[in-house]
Amino acid sequence: MKRIVLCGAWMGVLLLVAGHAQANLVGLWISDDYTTAGDPWVDRISSIAATPSGGGGAQTNPQPNAAGVLFDGTDDRFSVTPASNPIAGLSAFTATAIFQADGALGQGGSNRPNGFSGNFWQASHLVGIEQAGGGAGDWGVGINGAQNIVVGAGLEGDDTLIDASQSFNDGMEHIVSMVMDDVANELRLYVDGQLEGTTPVNPNTVIDEGFFFGTNGAPAAGDLAFYSGHIQEIGLDDVALSEDDVLALHAAGTFVPAAAVPEPTSVALWLLAASAGGGMLFWKRRKAA
Repeated sequence: MKRIVLCGAWMGVLLLVAGHAQANLVGLWISDDYTTAGDPWVDRISSIAATPSGGGGAQTNPQPNAAGVLFDGTDDRFSVTPASNPIAGLSAFTATAIFQADGALGQGGSNRPNGFSGNFWQASHLVGIEQAGGGAGDWGVGINGAQNIVVGAGLEGDDTLIDASQSFNDGMEHIVSMVMDDVANELRLYVDGQLEGTTPVNPNTVIDEGFFFGTNGAPAAGDLAFYSGHIQEIGLDDVALSEDDVLALHAAGTFVPAAAVPEPTSVALWLLAASAGGGMLFWKRRKAA
C-alpha cells in the first residue's frame, strides 16, 4: 500500500482527501502503537486501553511485528472493559478492521471447537462481543470456519448475518467495515471497497458490556473462536458512516490522517501541491512482513 508523508503548508490541504471524517471516530487502535507484548494497546482518540491475554498457544500474548499485531489462533485476544466501551448504548455505529489472515499461522479464521453452523457469533471476531446465552446487543466483525468474513448483530436474534462468501485466509491485507444504520434500519458489510450485502434489522442498543479483538468472547468453552493472523488497525465510529465515507476510507486503506491518503490521481491536486513552493511530497510504503 502506498502512503504519502506530508511536509510543509500543504498538509492541511491534503487532509481534505484523507477519506474519513475524523470527528466521528471514538476509538482507533493502530498496530504501530502496540510495541511491547503484554502491555495494553491504547487507542489514539480517548486513550482506551485494550488489555492483551493469551499463553496457551505458540506465544504468551498477541505479538507486535512488522506486519501488525499477530494473533496465534489459540487464545490470543484483547479486551476492552464495559466502562471504556465508546459505542455503549448506541443504535448506530461503524466498526472497521484492517487485517491479514494467514493460514500458515493456524486456521486463519474460526477454530471454534463446536464447529460453525451459520451464526455470526460463532466466528472469531476481529472486533465484537458475544454474550452468554444470546441477547440483544451482540455484534461482531469476524472470520468463520470457511475463512469467510461475516458480520452480524444480535438485535432480534443471533441469526442476523451477512456473509462475504469467499476465503480471506490469503495472507493479503484487507479492510472490512460493518455499518449499523438506525435510519435505514439495516446492517451493511463492506470489504475492500465493495458493498458485500445488506440485511434489514430493527436496531437495538449496543450492550453496555465491553468487547474483544481476536475472539468472539463467548463464555462457553465450546463456543469460543480465536483469530489467527495480523490486525493492523481497528476503528470505531459513533455514527453509521455513509457509503461515500466508507468507500473513501477503504480507498485510503488506513485511518491514519495525512500519513495515509488515497493515491492522488487528480492533475489539479498535483499542480496545487507543486505551486506551493514550500510544500513537499514523497512516497512511503507500509512496512513489509
